[in-house]
Amino acid sequence: MLNGLAFTALPVQSRLARDRRGDRRSASQADLECADRREAAFDPERCVIVHGDAASPNAVQVLAPRAGAESGFVFVDPDGFLGDPTYDLGVVLRDWCPELLAAHAPSLAHRYCRQIAARTGMDPAAIWDWGFPRARLNRAVRALPQSG
Repeated sequence: MLNGLAFTALPVQSRLARDRRGDRRSASQADLECADRREAAFDPERCVIVHGDAASPNAVQVLAPRAGAESGFVFVDPDGFLGDPTYDLGVVLRDWCPELLAAHAPSLAHRYCRQIAARTGMDPAAIWDWGFPRARLNRAVRALPQSG
């Protein structure tokens, strides 16, 4: 029960990974382990409304900083749902795909996770679990032939 709302939810990434466990070609073992950790840590009482697609194209500058937009930016075009408070922080890693998928990707990605965690007070391991597999998936999808 969260703020009077009863719901059953599993982290989206865990649900997707569990659906694909029979097909190891769809996700690497490391990706599945990230999903398993997020599922094991899932606590409905900690859920918040997340944006769902907190990537840089969805951040727009406001004319003047205001309450809720002290940085001068707001997120638009949400795909909101109740989820882990670190979910949107992992989405941020998608924007760094070229850097994250280069030769020193894991060490750089962990450094980014620690930086994000230091600014938000969240767990860097959870940010990693939500973000790094999605960054790799995002790159793989971009590499697919475009129909048209």
